[in-house]
Amino acid sequence: MAAGAGTSGGVAANPWLVNESEETQGLTFGEIKQQQQRIIEVQDAGLDALAAVINRQKIMGREIGNELDEQNGGTRDTILLGRSSVNRGDN
Repeated sequence: MAAGAGTSGGVAANPWLVNESEETQGLTFGEIKQQQQRIIEVQDAGLDALAAVINRQKIMGREIGNELDEQNGGTRDTILLGRSSVNRGDN
């Protein structure tokens, strides 16, 4: 009265007896390892590209912030000049 793999009946299922995916069926351990390495290389390339985009956005954000600081400084100066001329009665 032995229970088969993956059946209940009080016997734990063997985790090593799972259905293999079609992508790896018939491949040796070495071939599966190579396939996984290629997948990791593709993922790494994608992460490198994403990092470059994020870095460029960071630089653009700083440039925009600097431009806003410059514009706000000019606006502040214009407001102060306008107030001083009103106080002097130049209008």
